[in-house]
Amino acid sequence: MINIEYSISKLKMKERQLETLSEMVDKEGLTQCIRLLSTYIALYKKDFGELSAESYESILSSTELDTDMLSMFENGIHEAVTMLGMIVNMRKQQDKNQLAVTIN
Repeated sequence: MINIEYSISKLKMKERQLETLSEMVDKEGLTQCIRLLSTYIALYKKDFGELSAESYESILSSTELDTDMLSMFENGIHEAVTMLGMIVNMRKQQDKNQLAVTIN
């Protein structure tokens, strides 16, 4: 039980991190993040195959959490945080470069 509570706590932290990052980008930034995640999913499917509609339905309709499902959600949120973090950092760097050009 402690392991599941700890996993839920970690998942909530990642979700807050994702929410914070999403507030730092505009619609274009979110679109770019979706493109990156779509590429990630496509590469996964290429290597491991397609998930069936039943698998998605099972995940979405599940009312109980186990450590495997929590781990899957945590990994997914982690990927989203990583991709969106890259977008935020890239935008900051672009803004910094524009500022340097403007000052010079």
